[in-house]
Amino acid sequence: MRWMIVWLVLVALFPDKPAPAADRVCPEKGNCSGCHQTGPTGIHNTLTCIDCHNQSAGFLGDPSSLSDGAAGCLHCHPESKGFLQSPMVTRLTEKKVVRESFGDIDQHFFDKNCQDCHISGCLDCHGRDGHRISRPGEETCHSCHRGYFVGADYYGRAPREDALRYQRGLEVDGVRYLKMIPDIHAEAGLSCGACHTMASLAGAEPAKDCRRCHQPDLSVIEHSIDTHLTDMECSACHASWAPQEYGTFYIRVGSEKVRNYFPIKKTGAEEYIKSSYLKRQDAPPLGINNRDKISPI
Repeated sequence: MRWMIVWLVLVALFPDKPAPAADRVCPEKGNCSGCHQTGPTGIHNTLTCIDCHNQSAGFLGDPSSLSDGAAGCLHCHPESKGFLQSPMVTRLTEKKVVRESFGDIDQHFFDKNCQDCHISGCLDCHGRDGHRISRPGEETCHSCHRGYFVGADYYGRAPREDALRYQRGLEVDGVRYLKMIPDIHAEAGLSCGACHTMASLAGAEPAKDCRRCHQPDLSVIEHSIDTHLTDMECSACHASWAPQEYGTFYIRVGSEKVRNYFPIKKTGAEEYIKSSYLKRQDAPPLGINNRDKISPI
């Protein structure tokens, strides 16, 4: 009896090692439950593991990752392939600006200060758990689109000054805002997808502009001037306000002690402090946009 107890203790302390990979159930046969107790639910509940994880490129640890070209997702959703080359993913313009502004000082500036809101895979928008895919909601879009001209202003949220003494009032996702007039479409309950469809994000078609739903009333004198309709965006006149930032500085600090000298909201990499000279919320300045039209800039 005593030896039996000793044997049970040894088994508990030193269990058998897992079988070598070759002796386990082969994933290609679709039975992964020997090691994994999770599986797809919701809209993907009829799929097996190999439907997403085993593709022509081989086994995919993360079928949605852009590092593998989102091969597991595009296998069934080829219509979204254009999304991988869209500005929302490539950020070529932003990277060019950062390279020209900070490249000589820090070649990794973009990754340190700009990467948090940039897409790394399909799950960034469709839920963090690949086994529970979900349709993006308003809060999903605004977790990243919360700055200038990219979402916060749609709901009447103007970014506050960076100094800590101004960090008060309305707070959304840890960011403080000044309350302003929301967009009339937000007040009417239109979501981001009402204008920015998946097809437009993938580059198959442009996002809906104002005239897709509204035709100018020519009895309004401003609408009767041809150049207003041909050379100006509707928002050039109809934007009641716009968030603006003047004089943006990135201060590189050498230690946490130096960093604490600045009573400023902390963002980006630990070695940098971002500070703006001035933030305003009033009538937007106008300029020429990438469609060669006069627009808020």
